[in-house]
Amino acid sequence: MIWTGEEVSKYCSIFSKVNPNGVDLSPIAIYEIPNLPIYLNGSERGYIKNNEFIDQKTAKKIISIDENGFYNLEANKLYELRFPKVKIPMEATGFAYPRSSLVRLGVIKIQTAVWDSGYEGEATQSVYLIQPLKIHKSEAWIQLVFMENKEKPKTSYNGHYQNEVR
Repeated sequence: MIWTGEEVSKYCSIFSKVNPNGVDLSPIAIYEIPNLPIYLNGSERGYIKNNEFIDQKTAKKIISIDENGFYNLEANKLYELRFPKVKIPMEATGFAYPRSSLVRLGVIKIQTAVWDSGYEGEATQSVYLIQPLKIHKSEAWIQLVFMENKEKPKTSYNGHYQNEVR
């Protein structure tokens, strides 16, 4: 069963709009992801540059908002979108879907992983752009939808990104 947007909004710190079946979320920050070899080893997650490990937070470059409130994003680059804090209730699983206006305009989205029951933090998605994009900071990129679990999980999400914030 899909939750109503009103129900979903109770688990979001900030949202752009309540829809019948979810809430629209705008990023609170956008980072450029470097074009470097990726390194994953347990809790070490980042990149390799000149044969040295670089933590993912250090390697990513924050994108500034211009004087009119726009992000000016370049083509052929990969970006991380960081969204306001959410808390996924134990009786649901979260799914983030791209807003149709971005799809219709040709923005290529790379879908995020499922947001597990019990996850709490500033969730992220990645997007690869094939053409430049000028987008206002208040534009919604995703709609967060909750699907009710058939049964409440025995354990909560307890992964690497639990309680992550910028």
